[in-house]
Amino acid sequence: MPADDNQSRPRIALEALGYTVESDKQAGQKITRPILFGEDGRPQISHDVVSAVMAYLRADGWQIESTALATQHGDDIVATRGAERLVVEAKGEGSSKAHTAKFGQAFNKGQASTHIAVAVLRSLRVASEGTATPAIALPSVHSHRHEVDRVAPALSKAGIWVFWVAQDGGVSVQN
Repeated sequence: MPADDNQSRPRIALEALGYTVESDKQAGQKITRPILFGEDGRPQISHDVVSAVMAYLRADGWQIESTALATQHGDDIVATRGAERLVVEAKGEGSSKAHTAKFGQAFNKGQASTHIAVAVLRSLRVASEGTATPAIALPSVHSHRHEVDRVAPALSKAGIWVFWVAQDGGVSVQN
């Protein structure tokens, strides 16, 4: 059987199920969002991450004092539980701003690293202030996990919690 026939079978089967599949790598034949990327075929953005972490915190007895979405200034989540105070800096898997070229697309490795670095820097500032437990919240995807794994011992020493948000909205905590 020719190689083209073997390669086209999965495409034909997926199209029969209603999926849009790239037929070539040329600009006019590419799709901007792969079908198996993120929930509902889209990357998690910071709004998704913030919403999931807020639900997790509420279920764990935390009161949400304030939030700031990507278009707003301020800490993404400030929560309290008794005398405890938590400040969370959240980052998504792609741009949350519709006017950007990367809207609806995943960040590349460099962009993911930069966004994680911004979150870590904000958390280090919170740790330095000593008024709250610092935390970052990220989508649980390979690019983000790989970068965080490389600095996990330092995050732990600094007391920075990491909230991982799965595609289904489930949250796990690394601290």
